[in-house]
Parts: sequence; C-alpha cells; structure tokens
Amino acid sequence: MNPSITLLQGMETEQTIDKVLAETRIKSEDVIAALKFHFVKGWAAPMAYSQFNVAQQNFDRAVNTLNAAYRKLESDVNKNISLREVA
Repeated sequence: MNPSITLLQGMETEQTIDKVLAETRIKSEDVIAALKFHFVKGWAAPMAYSQFNVAQQNFDRAVNTLNAAYRKLESDVNKNISLREVA
C-alpha cells in the first residue's frame, strides 16, 4: 500500500469519512466528531481534538487508523476510481 495516500485536511466529504470509519473500530463520538471537523471542515488538528476533549495521542491514533483503512479501501477500489470520486 502506498503510504502517500492519505485523507486530506478540509478536503474530504462526510460520506467519505463515514465509509472509511465503517472499516474501523473507532466508536467514540468525540473522536469521530474531531476527525470530521479536521478532515471535512478543515480545522487544524489541535483545534479539533481540543474542541471535543480528545487527548492528542488518541486523536493521532485515530488519524493513523483512518488513513490505514482509507489506503486499504483505495487499493481495493478500481485503480481508475478513487473513493473521492465515488462519494
């Protein structure tokens, strides 16, 4: 898997984040909200995790988990179509 394939701050749709979250075991509503504020609304990571009282290490772990799931989904999708195009 290509480690350069990652979710982009402020550039993702909520539908894309929901699809990727469905492939993880991330269940905390606060962590999910912080991730969406970061990836969908474009908030800086410290603002997002602080707003929802999420510890930085938990947020960082969730970002890494989400990006790993995203890379796996991207590799499973037809190479000419990305999740961003499907969402």
